Amino acid sequence: MKELSVTITFGMGNEAHNHDLEYRETLEHVHAREDGVVELLPYRPYRDQINELMRPYIDEYNAERDRRLQAAWDRYNAGELKTKPRKRDYKHMDYDYYSQHENDEYYNQKEKRKEPLPIFRSIILGIGDKADRKKGRITEAQAIKIFREAVADFQKDNPALHVLGAAVHLDEVGFYHCHLDFKPLYDKTAADSRGLSAGISFEEALEQCGYSPEQSIINGRDKAPIRFNGLRNKMYRNMERAMAGEGLRLQYGVSAQKEPGKDSSHNQALEDWQAIQDAARDLQHQKNVALEVISLDEVSPEDLKRATAAVQRMANTLQEVADSPRTIDRKGYKVSFRLFDQLQTMLRSLQKAMAYLVHQIDALKEKLEYYRPFEQRAQKAEAEAAQLRRERFSSAEARSRLENENRRLQRENDAQRRFMETVKEREGRSMLDAYEARKAAQKRSQEWSR
Repeated sequence: MKELSVTITFGMGNEAHNHDLEYRETLEHVHAREDGVVELLPYRPYRDQINELMRPYIDEYNAERDRRLQAAWDRYNAGELKTKPRKRDYKHMDYDYYSQHENDEYYNQKEKRKEPLPIFRSIILGIGDKADRKKGRITEAQAIKIFREAVADFQKDNPALHVLGAAVHLDEVGFYHCHLDFKPLYDKTAADSRGLSAGISFEEALEQCGYSPEQSIINGRDKAPIRFNGLRNKMYRNMERAMAGEGLRLQYGVSAQKEPGKDSSHNQALEDWQAIQDAARDLQHQKNVALEVISLDEVSPEDLKRATAAVQRMANTLQEVADSPRTIDRKGYKVSFRLFDQLQTMLRSLQKAMAYLVHQIDALKEKLEYYRPFEQRAQKAEAEAAQLRRERFSSAEARSRLENENRRLQRENDAQRRFMETVKEREGRSMLDAYEARKAAQKRSQEWSR
């Protein structure tokens, strides 16, 4: 069983880095090769795609500005306004949305400073690590196929996150990874009528896609729930399904060792944090063991014992996790381990699968006992049939020998008749004709004597 980690990280997108081959040749960590960048979707410049996405909303906005300008003129002509409406007060929005907004900023309340507002977002999907790639535990073809399925699932699951491009970088020596770039674009509610009728907030787009705040599957209980983790956890499940199709099992990429510089927890002892991470890895491994057995066409007693032990170990580990100290958030509140409910659901699902498997085995045993007498009768009937086949074969052999002997005698008789036909008597008759004549006379004599 091959277990590989999967990482899903959120980052700043870079179109040139992801798609521009000439630009990539200037990067130190890139080793140029002809097929170094695998485009999972046909590449088109992001500027063109984003402008096309925004054009219907800009059309709608500009039409509304024209209606408002005309309404103002109607009010002016009716004497309701004293000054003429000015067209500059009802300006149209430019259709080059990309150029107008590529350098936008927003105010970060948490950091108390302005920061760039990216015109598109990016997620990096990774499978395994550098050693997995080097040792061939996953091939390039497998990685590309898995990423292709993951991107297709992302497009299907997230209509408010418009995918702009997806590229796998094979020209980098590290782990296999895919850059997935997208533009958040959701329909605003009637209450929010300012500007365009489409919003670009990533958080709002996630909410419109149906995601709720969740804890990350890979971070365990180290952080409070956020909506992005809802998206990421779903992507993990999709990746797990795609990997299973290639004979691979997903091992969540939890940290093996805590990094003090990246510590986001408060008032949680290092040993407690590490225990949770170890438990998360063990839970996933035991899940993979059970799934491997359940997927087999034929299950041996040893396989069943191994899967049962794995499920039991999961139950024990979950109890240990539930009893472990909880992390404290920045406001001093304990972080609720909501992921625990998901893990319990997963455990119950596996327990049901194992119970069904055991039930099926028991049912087969009962059927085996029930049909055992019939099996014995069938074996006896088969033995009798085999004996008849042997006897029939012997009779066939005897019949064949008799037929061969008849054919031999017939050949001898024919040869003798041909010889008698060649021998001539004084009268000129052949010996065969004389023989036939004497034979006929003898037959008439026998009939007269009767």
